[in-house]
Order: sequence, then structure tokens, then C-alpha cells
Amino acid sequence: MATRKFGRQAYAGAAPYVAVPPLLAMESTTLRLWAFAIIGFFSLFMWLAALRRWRLASDTPTSKIRSAAQGYVELAGKAEPGDTEPLLDPIQHRPCVWFRVETFEVESENSSVDQWLPIKSAESARPFLLRDETGSCEVYPREAEFLVGAAVRVADGRHIEHRVRRICAGDALYVVGAFRTETRPRDAAAASDAGAAVRAVRQRADEILRQWRADPETVQAKFGGADGKLDEPARQRMQEAALREARTAFDRQRRIDLVEVHTMSAPADHRPYLIANHRPRKVESYYRIMTWVHLAFVFIGLGAGAWLMVA
Repeated sequence: MATRKFGRQAYAGAAPYVAVPPLLAMESTTLRLWAFAIIGFFSLFMWLAALRRWRLASDTPTSKIRSAAQGYVELAGKAEPGDTEPLLDPIQHRPCVWFRVETFEVESENSSVDQWLPIKSAESARPFLLRDETGSCEVYPREAEFLVGAAVRVADGRHIEHRVRRICAGDALYVVGAFRTETRPRDAAAASDAGAAVRAVRQRADEILRQWRADPETVQAKFGGADGKLDEPARQRMQEAALREARTAFDRQRRIDLVEVHTMSAPADHRPYLIANHRPRKVESYYRIMTWVHLAFVFIGLGAGAWLMVA
């Protein structure tokens, strides 16, 4: 099941149709017809959402990371962790790059069939990587609509059940969203540490001073006073010159250490942001099938509504 809100619209796959078997069990024919008419009405919106995603998956060409245009693109490759620290799902503690856990509680009072009611859910927000043969791209999962395989069901006593979905390293990965290329320092941690930058400049300045002191004649000619001796003002000038040279070298090296980082995130214009651990053809096939399923329920709802109007 995949769910993400786009304004007032939400797409939930086949989830609404779990209500169909209880509807068929209703004793009143009129109530059944009303229920199917209501489902048909909502299926119209679900059909439009599925049709949009089917066209998106079938009409959007798959780009390579190295040559992808900035903007709304489709990428396909393999999933990889985006951090050195492993990510574990909170239920089975298995390594993954993304997880979603939904917890259900059984409600069987006054019913012959157990009904599982959702009570809470959790989802990882840590970025992970999509890698193809041309490079890698950071994928930010917030606000994404996930199309992942069947959930693993884990019982927690008699009345609680956890349903775990995961994307693991090495899984096929399909993403459609906003592609951007940013320029970042190669060592992001060091770049964000102002104290480390100051220490690096001072260390470089000390190295420059040692090199200069190894050539006293040049130092005296460059910084010495009228008598050629290094008095206190001359030493101050030499230290300031070493710091200026160290800062220049540090800034030059920092520019050299900049790297391009590709990212995928939710589009600002609310177009679908899709992430799936399937190949592109399977994603297209899924939305094609769901388009026809929703359309079938639209006609069922229309038929039920017409019957109620005639009856």
C-alpha cells in the first residue's frame, strides 16, 4: 500500500476495497447498494490518481544520474545506505535503508471475525542512496509515496501485531521526484566545524614560519628592520604574513575539495513523489492494474446508484 497526500487528494492503492467482503455480508440489499454507490464515488478519485501515476511511470523516461536534467525526473538503480551507521528496523532489528512499521490491535468483541485496528506507526526519515552505473544520488524519503512489497507480520502477544516493510541495501530502487545537484565540501563534518578551520589555518601558518626560519637571510631581508635584525614589530609582521598565506592556501584547497552531490526529494509543485523497491516495468504494471481495478469499481458504483434511482 502506498499513501501520500497531494493537496486534498490521497492515493491508497487497493486499501479501500478491504471493506467489500463485509458489505457483501449485509442482509439488506438496499444497504449493500448504497455502500457500493459510495465506494464507486470514491473510486472515481482513486482512478484519477492511479491513472496519473500510470501515465507518469509509462511516459517518463528513465534518466542516468550523471546526465539527468535538473527538475522532475525518473531514476532507477540499486539501494545503498546513506550513512556509515547502520539503520535497523525497531521490530526485527534487521539492517535496511528505509522502514515503515504499522502496529495493529485486534478487536473481536461482538464480531465473529477478528478486526485489526491501527494504533500507531513509525517510519524512518534518514536519507539513503540510489546508485546506477553512472553515479549515486541521495534520496530523502520525507513526503514520499512508497510502493514496497508485502509487509512482514510479527505477532506481539495475542492482541498486537506489527507489520514491517523495508527497503534493504541491494534492492532494486525506483524514484520519481525533484532532482537537484548541489555543491558541497568533500568533508562536510570538517566544513561545518569553524574551530577545525581555525586550527587548520594556524597549523599551516606554523609550517610556513618554520620554512621561513630555515632561511634566515631571506627572513631578515623581507621582514627585518633598518639594521636587518628581527625586532618585535618585525616578528609580528612575519606572523601576520604567514597567517595571510595560510588562509589563502586554505581557501584554495577548500575550493578544490568541493564536490557535486545529487539529491532527490519531494517536488515543490506537489507532483507525485514515488519510491519503490521494484523495477520500472513492475511499477508501471502495478499502476496500470490499479487503474483498471478502480475503474471497475466506478462502474459498479454507477450501476448501484442507477438501481437505487430506479427502485
